Amino acid sequence: MKRYALAGASSRGFYMYAVPITEKFRDYAKLVGIFDINRKRAEYVSNYCGGVPVFEDFDRMIGETHPDCVIVTTIDRYHHEYAIRAMNAGCDVIVEKPMTIDEEKCKAMLETEKKTEKRIIVTFNYRFNPYVTRIKELLKEGIIGEILSVDFEWILDTSH
Repeated sequence: MKRYALAGASSRGFYMYAVPITEKFRDYAKLVGIFDINRKRAEYVSNYCGGVPVFEDFDRMIGETHPDCVIVTTIDRYHHEYAIRAMNAGCDVIVEKPMTIDEEKCKAMLETEKKTEKRIIVTFNYRFNPYVTRIKELLKEGIIGEILSVDFEWILDTSH
């Protein structure tokens, strides 16, 4: 059974990772720890997912839970920090897009991946949501017709 730890109890971390791991993939995967600087948010995810241990100290979570893989869904500007620390601790990493916020941090992540021989995977999870794949099928089949324009609005708190 693969052991996962979640760094960042964001809504994406909750819905895209914590819930599927503890429900759909529970026969193959286990969520062993949740880290967030906002304890209340981490506790909310934990309570929904069966009481997974909550941590406000990332390194302590890694040391106590021994995950195989750390899923990083923190604020974008911290992706590199937690990914590098996880790889240096012997964990593979799944990181939400963007990989990080600038080229230097991206290079540091890739250098750490090479040095530690751990894998880092950047995800684009919304591409595979059922409604998105269904829209693509309808477009491919010509059922919707030719797209002339698209208006897309996303309510997202980018101040994080």
